[in-house]
Amino acid sequence: MKKILIVLLFLLIEQTIKAQTSEINQLRARIDSSETTIRTLKNQLDTSQYTRIPNKDFDQIIDDKVLSRFVSIVGLLGTILGLAGYAAAKSFIDRTTKGEGQKTKIELEKLLKTYNDEFKSEVRLDYKTEINKFRNEFEEYKLRVSEYDEREKADSIRRERYMLEVRYDRLMELGAELRKDGIIRQDDNLEKDLKELLRDANSNLYHEIARKIIDTLSTYLYNLGRKDNELIQLIDEYEKKNPDLVSGDAYTNSVLVQFNSYFNATLPQNRDKFLESLITLEKKIPDYGHASALRLEVFMLEYKITCGEEKKKIKNQILTILNQVISSYRSRLAYETVDRLKLDLGSAAFAPNVRDLYQLFPEEMAKIEEKARIYLEQQYEATRHDFFKRKLQQLFPDSPQTKLANTNGEVKETA
Repeated sequence: MKKILIVLLFLLIEQTIKAQTSEINQLRARIDSSETTIRTLKNQLDTSQYTRIPNKDFDQIIDDKVLSRFVSIVGLLGTILGLAGYAAAKSFIDRTTKGEGQKTKIELEKLLKTYNDEFKSEVRLDYKTEINKFRNEFEEYKLRVSEYDEREKADSIRRERYMLEVRYDRLMELGAELRKDGIIRQDDNLEKDLKELLRDANSNLYHEIARKIIDTLSTYLYNLGRKDNELIQLIDEYEKKNPDLVSGDAYTNSVLVQFNSYFNATLPQNRDKFLESLITLEKKIPDYGHASALRLEVFMLEYKITCGEEKKKIKNQILTILNQVISSYRSRLAYETVDRLKLDLGSAAFAPNVRDLYQLFPEEMAKIEEKARIYLEQQYEATRHDFFKRKLQQLFPDSPQTKLANTNGEVKETA
């Protein structure tokens, strides 16, 4: 609306100026006509143009001429005065119109500038408002989509986890059937299904389930006794992928297989591989007595096949390990060491080295056995669990506490 008013005002000013210009042109034309009439009258008064007539007629003609000239002069003067008045009026109008026009122009420019500024401000404000509104709506939409995706992802994870656990439980039921009568029976389908389940669990980052599967699979392969290489490869593969997936128990199975391999073929590479794995096992299970016992047996084997300074060096290494077991604040370390050594006494391959250890270090071994016996007696007194009773009977059959346990009868069975 404001723009239309401005245009109409400018058109009105333009029409006024055009009208004033037309009037001035008409006045100039009339002045030119008057000047032509005066020159004509002057020529008629010239003496060469008159004719002799009677005085009476001449006087009448003169009177008519004078009257006509007087009228013409009066008309001319009136015209001149009219023109002068018009010119003065036009000058006044021009000055007034020009001043008012300039003033109006300035006011219009200010008004137009104010309108433009307001318009730009309103447009800019509306633009920013719409942009902010769109941005807020878009962020809300993204948040809703993200929340929906998170819920869907969580539901999917729960479903997948549940299905993996169901598959694992079914395989454990099958495994229990294969372990009846204390005999592990080979089942290629069970091994295949466990490996497939392990791949699925690991690929979906279900580490807790993958860890349980590796424990089960490593125990199954170890007890079969014919899958040593597969067991070592399995543990090495997942130890490199993610050490947290391989528990201490699973890694122990691999170490025991390597221990057997070294005794079957005392090659330097077998020894190095075993000792390297033993270090990793001790990191997974600190102060682990079985690891100490295995290291002692390997050193005893090397002690018997070496001589000179090397033999003395190995003997000092054995003595260092024994003193660590004796001085450890963890009595369980002594128990686990004796437990493994007594177990290997039943093996034709390992028994000679265990007996040689007891003969070469009788005092140290006596201290370790005493510490182990006290540990088992204390645990049995505190818990009355059948596990500690059986261990006392196996490791220390002549112990007073063992005899007491045999006649007590008050034994809490383990689950």
